[in-house]
Amino acid sequence: MSEIMGLAPFYYTSNQKFIVANDDTVKVDMLLYDPGTGIFTPQGLNKSQGFKYEFATYLDGLFCVNHADFPMFYNGSSWSTVTNVTNAPKAKYVIPYLDRLYLLNVDIGGIEHTSRVVSSSLPDTNYNITWDTSDIGNYFDVMPRDGDEITGAGKNFNRLLIFKEESLWKYDTNTLSQVTGAPGTNNNRTIQNVSNITIYFHKTGVQGFDGTNVANISRDIQPIIDGVISTELGKMCSYVDGNNYYIYFGNIYNAVDKIIIDKCMGVYDASKNRWRLKSFQHEPTIFGKYRDDRSDMTYDDPTIDYNSVDKSYDGIISANDYIFFGTSNGKIFKIDKSVSTQDSNKIRAYLETTNYYPNGVQGRSQFQALKFYMESAKRIRLSYSIDDGPWLPIIKYSQNKNEIYYQFKHNVIGNKIKFKMSENGIGERVKIYGIDVFYTQQANIV
Repeated sequence: MSEIMGLAPFYYTSNQKFIVANDDTVKVDMLLYDPGTGIFTPQGLNKSQGFKYEFATYLDGLFCVNHADFPMFYNGSSWSTVTNVTNAPKAKYVIPYLDRLYLLNVDIGGIEHTSRVVSSSLPDTNYNITWDTSDIGNYFDVMPRDGDEITGAGKNFNRLLIFKEESLWKYDTNTLSQVTGAPGTNNNRTIQNVSNITIYFHKTGVQGFDGTNVANISRDIQPIIDGVISTELGKMCSYVDGNNYYIYFGNIYNAVDKIIIDKCMGVYDASKNRWRLKSFQHEPTIFGKYRDDRSDMTYDDPTIDYNSVDKSYDGIISANDYIFFGTSNGKIFKIDKSVSTQDSNKIRAYLETTNYYPNGVQGRSQFQALKFYMESAKRIRLSYSIDDGPWLPIIKYSQNKNEIYYQFKHNVIGNKIKFKMSENGIGERVKIYGIDVFYTQQANIV
């Protein structure tokens, strides 16, 4: 069974290509994607199976590591284990920082150095780099023998960020310092930058690093964090779209809060400090952002001489970045925000609100009616809960254009109320603008 073990959109000499590491039943090969034809062309490589493949664009080419094989370099037309990677150690992670390339968690001559960071030379006049792992000036260790190992790398605040599972470190080419009190990450593929914040996952929650301090930014979805299964930690991956950080949590099972979500994706809006959740149809292994830089303009006006040396014609290049992701069953998908299905399957939507206190935290209310303001709500199901009691369906309501009105049939009294909304369908997605709660004040709680 195939599995996508790595994915790398990258630029070189003003063009963009798209490389996929595909682990089939025999070997791992690199596939080159042609946006013009939509065809993935095998590169004829035979690499080790069962390892994650990490990539970095540097020196107008692509570096690839997997910790089992020696690093490779792709110049846009051919692969090499010599050019720019001679004497480079095997490594789990690779990242460019300032004028050098760095390999992290390395194997040198069959000896594991799980806390070591190795740097390349500066590029020469031909823009080539070399490696010398015996020169102490070309490597450093990050708290070796602390029972932990390097689990990822990032860049922000003009610093190289080095992650272990339980610690975070900053490096500026001269000084290595630990970020006090900061946890590290369980998975390199959760590390992303949103504006000036570095976001990543640790088993205690999603963390945000502002250059000085780290804060847990996922407390609003703590039951989801508590439901992350330990075997899913290695499957996590993420991407960024605008101000939104998307993280794949895997399957969620929280027996205490009775939450089960298959293939759960969390979405954090950094501009509003809000979370929402969704469920994927497939199990992603890695995400990548890709821009098709071919012109979508054709020249077919018979009144214009397109061969004229006095005229220049610029095609229109789409400004949209597309998000691709590889899956555990060896497929590549594109996330298209203009459609309303997932691989021809219905999209499930679910929303549960916080509790609302119409008459104050200590007050009681007699609930009379509800009004929902929304669009495209033909398939939506609504429920409410009073004082964290059982969920009760909202049925036999009246609907007028984009408003749903529901009147309580019985004497419903409580301190707080919350709502649950779910949908399972295709077509235009539901839009929820607000809720009005009609009530009368009751005697306060003594």
